[in-house]
Amino acid sequence: MANQARTTIQDIAQSLGAPVDQVTRVILGQPGVSDDFRRRVLQALGQAGLVRVSQETTEGTIGVVITGTLSGEYNSDLVRGITETAKKRGYSLMLYSERSSREDDLIRMFGPGGCDGIIVIVPNQYQRLLELCRQYGRDHVLIDYQGDDDMTDVLTVEVHNYQAILQVMSHLLELGHRRIAFITGLIRVASAQQRLQGYLDALDTAGIAYDPALVAEGDWFHERAFVLTQQLLDLDDPPTAIVASNDLMAFGAMQAARHRGLEIGGDISITGFDDIDMASTVTPSLTTVRQPIARLGEVAVDMLVKRHQGQEIAQPHAQLDTELIIRQSTGRAPR
Repeated sequence: MANQARTTIQDIAQSLGAPVDQVTRVILGQPGVSDDFRRRVLQALGQAGLVRVSQETTEGTIGVVITGTLSGEYNSDLVRGITETAKKRGYSLMLYSERSSREDDLIRMFGPGGCDGIIVIVPNQYQRLLELCRQYGRDHVLIDYQGDDDMTDVLTVEVHNYQAILQVMSHLLELGHRRIAFITGLIRVASAQQRLQGYLDALDTAGIAYDPALVAEGDWFHERAFVLTQQLLDLDDPPTAIVASNDLMAFGAMQAARHRGLEIGGDISITGFDDIDMASTVTPSLTTVRQPIARLGEVAVDMLVKRHQGQEIAQPHAQLDTELIIRQSTGRAPR
């Protein structure tokens, strides 16, 4: 499409020969469309890079910057929460995908006809985005963030990552596991650091010596977790449990374990983080941390709107609670 910054839902619908309301259902993460149609819409959104969600608006436009596309459950659930809350507040939405858009598209978000405020979902170039927000005087909120900068004056939303991993570790320790491996997310991201620290502190509290061979840095995706799990299982003293920093990596670990002929929940226990839909439908079902993904988006919009309207924000660094969901992928440590 020639002008990505002006791409609308109508453009996407026309390119697919589909009704606008069906495309909107996909963007909002609503049921009532086929998996094939959902895939084609998400692919079109990813190719467009920047999408304006057109609606009646009296307050302005919120820009949302994501890493990759809407095809992943985490991003799509976040955007659903953002979209529904923005609509209630009278704001329209503009989506920007780092993967498929260009620098001039990003700049256009801040120019005339662009956004009144920005929600940033932990993108690779978040420092550039913060620089632009400050340069153009745009209010902004970070959902998750990379923890190497001072975020004192930046609005942030995240979950209690550290405490969540403490719960996971407590569960595994109660099951008798002592050789527990940990697959991190990209370690430059604050949530990955917080989850790793929870793992390390849980070991220390339990009196278990830290073994660096049991910690591997993942990238949040299935494929690398598969390779890392193979390496962990090749150790002379392999782990009896693996804690993955998100569900996608847990699925990669499960695949690697099956490849070795191991019974998940028997020979080895595996946990994830997020509780995406597939976590309850895979076999065996995945023990994981449920985080309120859509709620993160809702809180981010509310914070941005308050800041835009000059209201006081009681918690500029919001942290939401998680819940440990115990399923079939964890069991007692093998003797």
